[in-house]
Amino acid sequence: MFKRRPHFISILSNIGRFLILLVIPLIRGLLVSLRGGFQFWLASAWMDIAVVVLIAAMGFAEWFCMGYCIDSGCLLFWQGILFRRVRRIPLDKISWASIVRPWYLRPLRAVEFRADTPGGSQNESDFTMLLYKSDAEYIFTVLDRLLPSLKAPPFAPREYRPRGFYVIILSALTSNSLAGILLASAAISRIGDLMGKEFSERIYGTLEQLARLAAFGVPPAAAALAYLLLGGWALAFLANLLRNKNLFVVRRANSFFIRGGLFTQRSYTLDLSQVNYLDIRQSVSTKALQMQSAFLHTAGYGKNKEDVSALIPAAHNRDAQRTLQMLAPELVPSPRSIQPNFGAIMKFLLDAVWCCILVPAASWLLCRLVPDWEQVIRYIGFIAMVPALWFLTVRILDFRTSGLSRDGDTFTLRYSQFFYLHTVVIPKERIVEICLRQSVLQWGDQKCDVLIYSRCEGRTRHHLKNLDRKECALLFDLPGYVPTPKKNFFALLKRRKDESK
Repeated sequence: MFKRRPHFISILSNIGRFLILLVIPLIRGLLVSLRGGFQFWLASAWMDIAVVVLIAAMGFAEWFCMGYCIDSGCLLFWQGILFRRVRRIPLDKISWASIVRPWYLRPLRAVEFRADTPGGSQNESDFTMLLYKSDAEYIFTVLDRLLPSLKAPPFAPREYRPRGFYVIILSALTSNSLAGILLASAAISRIGDLMGKEFSERIYGTLEQLARLAAFGVPPAAAALAYLLLGGWALAFLANLLRNKNLFVVRRANSFFIRGGLFTQRSYTLDLSQVNYLDIRQSVSTKALQMQSAFLHTAGYGKNKEDVSALIPAAHNRDAQRTLQMLAPELVPSPRSIQPNFGAIMKFLLDAVWCCILVPAASWLLCRLVPDWEQVIRYIGFIAMVPALWFLTVRILDFRTSGLSRDGDTFTLRYSQFFYLHTVVIPKERIVEICLRQSVLQWGDQKCDVLIYSRCEGRTRHHLKNLDRKECALLFDLPGYVPTPKKNFFALLKRRKDESK
């Protein structure tokens, strides 16, 4: 039986849970210093030392009472000093496992090991521990060998290494300014904690001065906002590029092995039978360049924002289809067989058109109410029109490409969500609910909105607009949803009336 304790560095992370106890020596030291001065506090410093020793002892005791093992095809782990909690996870139920090797833990040969099942928490992994590198790799190897051997016949592994240009495109697409701004703010705040508040204020002052110098006729406040968004996007782009660097994918019989990262190296193993669906994403720019990215949705994978979640970072449409055929032939999208009619165009464009109308209307109204800020408001309104027009373009493309199709027991859903076009390939067994929803305006032409729900550590909704109700019912094998033809409706009523007599 494989039985181990976590890495000793876990003691430090355990101590962090008891740092609240440091409030006791801080308050006591403050009170003693006010009464008798520094020498009087120094004479009674043994009490503070005792509290620190107690915190270290509690961290060590928690580490000593933690452990894990592999026994009878299950991963067991336990923790707790006074109340011990033991959890058992069958190895064949683990859909995803990862090894994260941060650069600062490599000299200590420590890694973060995580594992998830479809029945776990939506926010946290079912199993998370800091382990020795050799122990984590042993568990990883056991899982990697178990998945193919139990659920599919063996076949030659297939490898995929994307070009660096495709990784750059993925990093550009998945980057947003807000994440970069939060990252920069956290970094400057941490520098201020280490170097002093005055140092961090100098950084902010320098950035403000640079924004004023580079305004180029634009109001300084508007220029600062623009440079803030641009700088945030650049930082997020750099973080995504470092995370997806050296991406490597291996497809085995019924599992995927994925590796990536430059400074922090990450490795994953996924059970293909536990994959919820494949999501092929396109933005307006990649649609124009005829490129697409593919992502797997399964329990645990991509739960952490720092995870490498792409199966295909970016590729030309033809190359992406060939790569999907090689890596996941079970999840290749099929040509759409049901699509919305031309009369439904306003159902796709209405909310985007409202955005394009309300942004300039709000800018005009604010300029009337606050004339002193007219230049800034106009500039911000101009910036806000860019995502509004972008959203309108997405909805136009959505109208032209959305639809539904079926190939055996696999469905292909095409729809848009926010600023992305999605092509979702989902197996029939992963669908938990199908809803054909009709509004009053859709009664006349027998159209409906299709709502498809899938569940994997949470409920995911896929919304397709204005498709033919009868065709959708036949596609999903829902005979009760097929409407009665109008020409036979009264004949059916008469027949039922005669049968009742």
